[in-house]
Amino acid sequence: MALPAGRWTRVLLDFTEPVSARGPASGVDQAGVLTMAVQGEASVYCDDVIVINNDFAFVDVGELSDRPPVNFAPAKSKWMIRQRGFQTIVERANAFRLALKTSDATAEGWTCVEANGLRAQFVSASGAAWTIYADGRSVREGKLDSLFKSVEPAYRKALADQHAEPGTLEVEEEFGRVNRESKGDLHNSGYNTERAVYLLHSAQKTRFEFKMIPKTRQIVNPTFEVTGLGKGNPVILVEGQLIDRYAWLGDGRLLVEIPLELRRGTTVNISMK
Repeated sequence: MALPAGRWTRVLLDFTEPVSARGPASGVDQAGVLTMAVQGEASVYCDDVIVINNDFAFVDVGELSDRPPVNFAPAKSKWMIRQRGFQTIVERANAFRLALKTSDATAEGWTCVEANGLRAQFVSASGAAWTIYADGRSVREGKLDSLFKSVEPAYRKALADQHAEPGTLEVEEEFGRVNRESKGDLHNSGYNTERAVYLLHSAQKTRFEFKMIPKTRQIVNPTFEVTGLGKGNPVILVEGQLIDRYAWLGDGRLLVEIPLELRRGTTVNISMK
């Protein structure tokens, strides 16, 4: 590693995969020995050495309640987002695993801006966005696909079709409105293509209702962000079926995923308890 001369320079070393060694005398586990070598007659001064534990979990969820027809992950498959050194690992056990370099590793590294039981969102220094859902959906550079290797071609086509031609949202005025003003809404439909999510605003704190009408043959696992609701425990019903796939985001938005295949106009009702 070459360092510029004449000024203090921060040097970061990643020991994500340390070689385990046991000291024969002390019996203490050791990761290794840090050695500095200088070429030529130059002098190098070390002001301080700081060890940072950069291994922590953003999300570590047990078995997810995925349901057909979108359950392509093996049984007892965990959803985990963890930073290890200069990488962020996004993993669905036995289904897919991504290792994203952080901004400490490269100028174009990825920074995690959201992580929960449904999805993770990353941005790069150049402004690129990458959204990864626990069900395997991945949105990068405006393209929606699945990370699951076992996904059938028909499912990939369904994702591409519903991304290119989003469904129609209907909201009665008493309940709220569709948010058609986001940067990634290319169709003025309330669908954000950068995150593969429909955006809605509730006019009431305790109740919200809307209708989702597919324009394609089906919409698989539609996901919604709802603003304006009050805090609490949401009870989400889709034509009488209870839905438990939701997460509260830091700014008060409610993120809801409908783990179903919608083939006709479907009403979604949200009540706060």
